[in-house]
Order: sequence, then structure tokens, then C-alpha cells
Amino acid sequence: MNMALSQLSELQSTVLIVDDTPANLGVLVEQLEEHHFQVVVAQDGEEGLQRARYVQPDIILLDVMMPGIDGFEVCRQLKAEERTREIPVIFMTALTDTRNKVTGFDVGGADYVTKPFQIEEVVSRINTHLDLCSIQRQLAEQNSQLQEEIQVRKQTEADLHRTLREQKRLLEHAGVGIAFLQGRQIIRCNQKMASLFGYDMDALGNIPLEHLYAMEHTGEYLDNAAGQVLARDGEYTSDIRYQRRDGSRFWGGTILKAIDEEDISQGEILVVHDIEQRKRSEALRTGQGQLFEMMATGAPLGDVLNRLIHLVESQQDDTVPAFFLTEGEETLKLTAAPGLPQAFCCEYKDRFPEGEPISTAIGPNGVAVSRRQPVWVADMAQTPEWEEYCSLAARHGLRSCWSIPVLPSQGEVLGILAFFFREPYQRDQLDKHLVDMAARIAAIAIERHQAEEQIQFMAHHDALTGLPNRVLLEDRLNQGILLAQRYSQHVSVVFFDLDHFKIINDSLGHKYGDELLQVIAQRLKQCVRCSDTVVRLGGDEFVILLYDQPSPQHNAVPVLKKILDAIAQPIQIDGRELQVTCSMGLANYPGDGEDTHTLLRNADIAMYRAKELGRHNFQYYSQDMDSNAQDRLMFQEGLRHALEKNELLLHYQAQYDLRSERLIGMEVLLRWQHPELGMLMPDRFIQLAETTGLIVPIGDWVLQTACKQNRAWQESGLPRICVSVNLSARQFHEEDLPERVTRALEVSGLEARYLDLELTESMVMQNPQQAVETMNKLVDMGVKLSIDDFGTGYSNLSALKKFPVTRLKIDKSFVTDLPGDREDCSIAQAMISLGHSLKLKVIAEGVEDREQMDFLRAQQCDEIQGYYFSRPIPKGEFEQFLSTFIDAGYKKVGT
Repeated sequence: MNMALSQLSELQSTVLIVDDTPANLGVLVEQLEEHHFQVVVAQDGEEGLQRARYVQPDIILLDVMMPGIDGFEVCRQLKAEERTREIPVIFMTALTDTRNKVTGFDVGGADYVTKPFQIEEVVSRINTHLDLCSIQRQLAEQNSQLQEEIQVRKQTEADLHRTLREQKRLLEHAGVGIAFLQGRQIIRCNQKMASLFGYDMDALGNIPLEHLYAMEHTGEYLDNAAGQVLARDGEYTSDIRYQRRDGSRFWGGTILKAIDEEDISQGEILVVHDIEQRKRSEALRTGQGQLFEMMATGAPLGDVLNRLIHLVESQQDDTVPAFFLTEGEETLKLTAAPGLPQAFCCEYKDRFPEGEPISTAIGPNGVAVSRRQPVWVADMAQTPEWEEYCSLAARHGLRSCWSIPVLPSQGEVLGILAFFFREPYQRDQLDKHLVDMAARIAAIAIERHQAEEQIQFMAHHDALTGLPNRVLLEDRLNQGILLAQRYSQHVSVVFFDLDHFKIINDSLGHKYGDELLQVIAQRLKQCVRCSDTVVRLGGDEFVILLYDQPSPQHNAVPVLKKILDAIAQPIQIDGRELQVTCSMGLANYPGDGEDTHTLLRNADIAMYRAKELGRHNFQYYSQDMDSNAQDRLMFQEGLRHALEKNELLLHYQAQYDLRSERLIGMEVLLRWQHPELGMLMPDRFIQLAETTGLIVPIGDWVLQTACKQNRAWQESGLPRICVSVNLSARQFHEEDLPERVTRALEVSGLEARYLDLELTESMVMQNPQQAVETMNKLVDMGVKLSIDDFGTGYSNLSALKKFPVTRLKIDKSFVTDLPGDREDCSIAQAMISLGHSLKLKVIAEGVEDREQMDFLRAQQCDEIQGYYFSRPIPKGEFEQFLSTFIDAGYKKVGT
């Protein structure tokens, strides 16, 4: 029994693939060999020509875009040669321009396969053309036989009829719709064409082509356009929107070919293939790109969500999407619903003027938020558990609903993407990939919008208290001045500062200080009107703007007294009762200044006057206060010149190893020998140095002096011990800190292992990642690092274990009451245990008596420092102090 012609072709045919993309070659070779083709490949045009001449393949798959000569030129050369002229060429291309297709057919191409392609289509087209070639060869042989052997005419005619039947079968089973047109009316068509449009083959006959166009197309326009192109080129190609018999529409890739290019009235061959999915995918990709562009350019969230809804509607028939966004943790708000009936939206908002409560008892939206899962309502008219919500929807023709939570990358549900349906609908009719895409894009848009709002808020508000910050202060004050000018009123500027706030931070830690500031901020807001403004400048400094003051001295007094009383009330934080007071200075517009700078400056001066008068009071600005401000300025200038005048000096305090009872190090402590005020401790001038930036050159001097002195003592035969130097936050965050330390070591000649830099927790926790980078650079130099005042800052153990430190220093506030205070004992024990678990040495400062030392030794504390052994003393006294250890026989102290 003879095999079918297509089967024979599959078993014996050779296919040459010419493509410069290895991935394409790999896929095609694998798939075609599975279909029993013998496959030969070439990776450029020159190689393809050589392989075609040598192998003589049955068919060639030829890529258009290749390096060197392109596919069109390869095809021209193939058709120019006798031995390769008859080999059918199928172009492979991602180009969709009609002119490229026309060019391909002009140079001799037999067909096109569009990338990305389906292998079934490729195999079908290969088989079709192999069969056509076979038929052509058979026809040639038959014609030759008719000429040479008239006696076999009958047999030849039988072969011809068989060939025609095979051609008919090929057309009937082709993967595209094919029809013969006469006068733009379908005369005959294959089964695929009929099934594309939902007709029987007989019913589709004699139907004018324009009856198959969708309503958005004008048949006369298309026919005129096609006629002009056919008259010129003999072929017309286009993507056309067609309409099936049941009213549904689809995009069809259309080729209209004149039977006789010399006389187009002879009719045309129409080829149509369904490209609806491709068109939808293109529209979806384009729509997604537009959405992300809108987000990138800062389009309003409502516009983005509306555009997203339109994109979903274009991809999913008979759906009405809507977005309900969460507001806080309690309500949902209808935000975008361009397709919902306006009457429904109005009635919904009247029913929920403050937003729909997030509750499982109201409707599917609340359930979807609570469960974080989609909720399906098959029939809105028959859902008694949500009768009010569902009856509202049903009254406006909404039959079914699917509520899908919009989930963020992390955190609470952002909102609901609801799909409403006017006709009975099943969930499996929804494209799940489309729904997931819409929910993901919505989540990105909402999170981006929230982030932008948060950024704007953070740019103008204090992160700790949520109050307006310094940036917003100037704008609010300028606006207040303009209104006061217009209505002949006054504006009062109150500069507010807590009394002795630093003591709380130093003794209890920044956690207590931050919580205290948050309470103070709330109390300040409660003491003023909503129309007034409370601003946090930083630290414990606030500014209060009191607007609409006809007589500021009279109206401001009750407010200021109210603030004094409110701030003085006890505050409970983690079981501790704190009580603070405040000092305030007040300047009025226009009497005390006519611009923001002057008013703030004068209010600040008045506040300092309040502190000088005993704190816990308020003072109005007066011109004689400027003299005091000048005194402070002179103090600042004195500090500025203290370095060059050699007024700064260092004191040294010893550090001991509890196990060996040996001297292991010393900490340097800064002093200022003021020419008029005498010896000043750091608390008198360090804060001023920080705020003015003088701390950087002062810190460099301390570092260099400490290194030089330690090296000098070592060279004189005194113990080789480590010197500990405190770094300020300003120093630590200088980008060139490692270079500054390197210079100090090089200039002094001190080995890096004899330098220990002490850092505070709050300093390194401001930016842990940057802190680790800086610390690693210092450790790589050989310098040791310690965490100073441990327990008083923001302890983050996950970050602490990553810091390359060798020692933790327990703050003296936790040592003072040892061993009598049980709470401090527990804290000290925990700190020592924590340090050892992190493989760190632990040193306790502030040790003043033997009981404290014995307790710390019992808890296996490694090192101590404090008055019990040595007070901070000048270098001359400390040098004698070091000598006593040599005299006592401790010549091998330190490491």
C-alpha cells in the first residue's frame, strides 16, 4: 500500500535552515528531526549558499536579517542558479512590514513564517510546500509524457485528476482560511475559512467580503485601498478586524492576491489567519509600557488605575473592573471605576460617605481584605448575608462579582480589584494571568504613590515626632507674615527648649530621650490651636508659631503658661517616671523683626535668656538681650582660637585588666584651659564644637597629640600600652576619617595596634552599612575599635555582631549603683554575657570603690576604669603614674 504523499515527504525530505541565531537553530533542528526531517544548518548567507549548492535540499528555511548578505540577497542568488532555482524558500522573520513580505515574494520566496513561530505551523507550511513541489514535479513529468508518449494520455489525465484532488485536500486542511473572490464576493472557500467565521462552507459562499468586516471598519474604504494596491503590486496585505457570525470579533492577518496581475478583474485569492492572540499580546505589552511610563512620570494614582482598568477591559470581554483602596486599617474607598454605572457609584458613596468599613458582614470586599484571598459572588441578587451591598449592585444591573485583594510586597492589603459582571459569569472565564498582572501593577502603582507621599511628608516633617521640620518652618512663617501684613495682625514666634535634656540621653539612653520627645511634641500640639504650627528643629528644640495675634503679649501669655504646666507634668516611659521643664523665648512680628531669620534669631536669644534666669520660664525678646548673645559669640570665637593658642590639653585615665591586675591602656580626655574661666570640662564646650563644626579640627588635634604622646612614652621606656581616643559623630562620618587616622599614626610613628578608637552606639547605628565600611578600613590598618557608653544607645544586636569591634565599654550610669541596685546588677550581668557571647572584651567605666570592682570581677568582666584606681590626670602626673608600675616590677604590661 502506498504511503500518503505528506508522510513520504516527512520521512525523506531534507531541510536547510539558514539562521544566525543559535537558539533558533537549536529549537528548529530538534523539532524538525522529531518530525522525521533530515536537517542541515548554516549560520550566515554565504554558508547557506554553499550548503544549498552542495546538499541540494528539498526546502530552505531562510532568516531575513543576518550579518553579511541578508536573506533576500541569498534568495536572489539561489533563484539565479539552475540547480537551486526550484528549491522552495520559506522566509523566517520578525518583520511585519508588508513591504518586506512583498520583497520576499519578489525575490522568489515561497512563503513566510513570522517569529515567534509555532512549530506546528512551520511543519505544516514545510509539508505544504514540499507537497506542492512534489506535485509540480509530477505535473512536469506528466506534461513531458504527454508530449513524448501520446499513448499514455489517459494515464496522464488520471494522474492529473489525482493531483488536483490532492491539491484540494491540501487547501481544505491548510492552517489558514483560503477563499476565491470574484467582485469582492466569496465564490469558494476552504473549511478553515468557514470555521474562522462560524459558517458552513456552503453558507459562506456568495457572501460579500464587506459583510465580514467588524463595525469599526468601512468596507468601501478597505475595498478601495485593496484595489489600489492590487492594481499596483498584485497583492494586498493587512491586519483587519473581522466579525464572526455570532457577533464576536477577531483580528485576521489578511493576504489578498490577484489571480491575474495583468487583469485583476479575474478575481483574487484571499488568505486569512487568526492573529487575535498576537494582537492582544501586543496591546497588553503596549498598555503595560504606558502604565509604567505614567508611574515614572508621576501621573496621579487615579489616572494610572483608570488606564489599568481600560487595559483589562480591552483584554477581557464583558467585565467591569473597579478599584477600592484601603484607608488606614478600617475603611475602603471607591477610587477608580470608569465602567461602573454612575448611579451605582453615587449611591455607594452616599451609603459609605467615610468609606466602606472593612468588615466581613458588609460585602465581599471586606472579606477579601480580612482573609487576603479572592471572594466570588455568583449571584448578587441572591446573597442574603450581604443583602444591602448586593441589592445595591443588583439594582444597577450588576449580576456577579469577584473581589481580589491587591497585596503589597510586604505589609497590609492595599486595596481590592473588583470585577463586576452584567451577565451570568463563571470564574474560569476570567484570564487568571491577566487578573494577576492587573493586581501586580496596581500594587506597584499604589506602593509607589504611597512612597512618594511618604517622601514628601518626610522632606517636610520630622521623622521622630511627625511635626513640621525646619524646611516647612520658613514657608509657614512667611505665609503667616504675609497674612499679618494684609490684616494688620501679629505673629508670635516661640523658641522652645527642654531643660537638661542631655542628662536624660546620657543617663537613660536615646530610647528614653526619643520617647520623651514624642510625648512633648503631642503635648505642645494639644496646647495650641489647630491653626497654629509646632515645628521640631532638631534635638530638643521646637518652634511654635502663633498666628492671628491682635495683641501678642496679651494673648500669648496664657498659651505659654499652659505649655509650661503641660510639659512639667510627669511622663511615664517603660515604668520610669520622668519630669522635665522647658524654657521659651518669644519674638513678635513686626515689633521684634520683619523677616523669618530675624524673628527666629531673636526668639532664640530670648530663650537663652530664660535659661539664664533659672529655666522653666519664658521671656520676651528685648534689645538688651543682644549683649548676652554677643557674649556667647565671644565664647564660640574663643573656642575657635583655642587650638592655635595652645589652650586645649589632654588628661589621661588608666585602664586595668581585672584578671592580671595589670595596666593595659589609657583613655585620653579633653580639657580647655580658658584664659578667663579657668579649666573647663568637655560638657561646657563639646556641644558647641559639634554644632559649629570645630569638633573636626579639635578631634584631629586630640588624635595626633594622643598618638605622639603614647609613642614618646614608649620610646622613653614606659609601658607599651594602648591609648583610647573618643571619636565624635561628626568625625566618624567624615569620608576621609581613615586617611586622618593614617596621618596621625604616620606623623607620630605609633604602631596602629596601640591605638583604640571609641565609638558610641548611636553614632554607628545612624547608618550601619556605612559604619561597617568605615570600621573595616580602620581595622584593616590594625587599629582597635571599641563601643563606648554601651547600653545607652540604640542597641541592635543583629548589626552589633557585624561590627569589627574588640571591646564593649559599659557606661558608668550602669556601674554607679553596683552592687546595691538589683536592676543595674542584672543589666551589667547581661552586658558582660552579651559581650563574651560576641567574643568581645568588656570594660566597665566609672568604677569608684572596691565593692564595684569585686562585683565586676565576679561577673568575669575583663577590664575596668575609674576613680578607684586613677582619676583623669595631666600628662606629667600620668607619666609619673606609669613609672610607678616599672618601679613595682610591672615591666611587661600591655600587649
